[in-house]
Amino acid sequence: MRKTTAHGRKLQRLQAHALASRFNSAHASPVGRAVIAKEEVDCVAALMTRMTSVSTRIYFTQDGERDTRLLSHLALVLGVGAETALALALHHPDSKRLHAALRTVVQFSVDGGRWRSSQAKILHEAAQLATEVFLAQPVFGTRAFPGAFELADKVRNGTARMTDVAGPEIYNTGAKA
Repeated sequence: MRKTTAHGRKLQRLQAHALASRFNSAHASPVGRAVIAKEEVDCVAALMTRMTSVSTRIYFTQDGERDTRLLSHLALVLGVGAETALALALHHPDSKRLHAALRTVVQFSVDGGRWRSSQAKILHEAAQLATEVFLAQPVFGTRAFPGAFELADKVRNGTARMTDVAGPEIYNTGAKA
């Protein structure tokens, strides 16, 4: 059984707040609004910490070097951004770009956690875009944090699989996200 961290439990509570039935009742109470606002601030701080790590390491990691920590940070940032963009607009080019970048990071993990420096600029720009998308709509982004943390843990532990991330099938007109 997977151990859930205190941060993970807090994010799961936040996700529970985001459910439609609870969302309205939580916002109706001043205490509920304060709790949700605090958890959104915590999520923004967590994402910015990961983004800082990505920005400083992405260009300094050597080609072929095994760096599961960098990949897990990228998985978190890109995962949150991709899910936020998907919630905002299913067929938007940013949504597709972020999912493709996330699948690239998961593929690196599946291939042994080896970094490919040829992808540094593309993944850095995607991570910046993911951060911008999240900061534009943090309510949608905070709902994605539990799943993104789970994926980041799988990437760090080397247990991530390509099936952990949705592929292009989610953009089919009849598919639901």
